[in-house]
Amino acid sequence: MDIQELKPGMQCHTTVGSGYILEVDVPNHQLLLQGEDELQPFYVHISEVLAERPS
Repeated sequence: MDIQELKPGMQCHTTVGSGYILEVDVPNHQLLLQGEDELQPFYVHISEVLAERPS
């Protein structure tokens, strides 16, 4: 998935957990996610995204 397709509010699944995108850091290819069961948001690299948005 291209980082340009990712937008805040989308849900994504990664190797470290699922969450909703809070911020897209295009220059560093990172996403700030808020996990469903997490108190603190966390960053993941775009390479860790497992599933694209639902079709």
